[in-house]
Amino acid sequence: ESVNIKVGEHHDLDKLSEIYAELGGSKGIKNFMLPSRKFTEKYDCLIVDKSKNKAKPKPAYFYLFNDLAIVAVDKSGTMKKLTQKKASERRNGSQTTSTSDRGSVGTKTSSKRKSGGKDTLRKAKVKVMQRWDILNLKPKKLNEKTKDGFVGFTLHVTSRETVDHDKNKRSKETGTEIKTYINRFDIFLYSPQEKDKLMKLITDNIQEQKDAKEQRKNMQRKYGVAGERRKYKTGGSGGRGAGASSSKHRQATLAQKLEERKAAKAAAA
Repeated sequence: ESVNIKVGEHHDLDKLSEIYAELGGSKGIKNFMLPSRKFTEKYDCLIVDKSKNKAKPKPAYFYLFNDLAIVAVDKSGTMKKLTQKKASERRNGSQTTSTSDRGSVGTKTSSKRKSGGKDTLRKAKVKVMQRWDILNLKPKKLNEKTKDGFVGFTLHVTSRETVDHDKNKRSKETGTEIKTYINRFDIFLYSPQEKDKLMKLITDNIQEQKDAKEQRKNMQRKYGVAGERRKYKTGGSGGRGAGASSSKHRQATLAQKLEERKAAKAAAA
């Protein structure tokens, strides 16, 4: 079992390294190679930034990890040509290419796209457009379609910014303030099945990270310094008071055991 775990970890690391290279390495993305990070899936999609007026669907790659989501655009035009081909197929009423034929779409293992016998994805110039913490995402259903019939869902992305009013001479306020923003991105995919699957994967990863976060909090409450401080502040068990009480209890227990030993020796004599 431990051997299988090691093999799985090695495979995850190889996959991260491959994607890291696709995204341009350290020039494209920073703080990416983490031991806890695992790749989930990659999709071809169309993305619309709703914060921009009259924004048009832009061909992109959607990389999903257990703790992260990345949207990258293909600057070489490969993705745009593929999307135009799919749109043409839909307009002509022909069947869409199956998931297995599309390579990276909906697969966990392959990140290659073959065209004319060549691996075009490795040669594509990919640029990271968005990088989101999975806990800042909230997928919602979307009843809209693109003019070419692609189906999608909405991602609400929460971001926070610390504003220091003291550094802004024009500001009438003082101190620091944390402002919260919610941006909306529409993600369109080739089929309803892909849309439903990606939404479910995002939701599952969010819940997994929430569970892990709650588990860490429970461990801190039970063993960590943060938990001890929290108990001390709330007047519960723990903290300095609890530490002193615990020490007195141990001393009393030790004294009681010594008395019991003396009594047992006296009875034996």
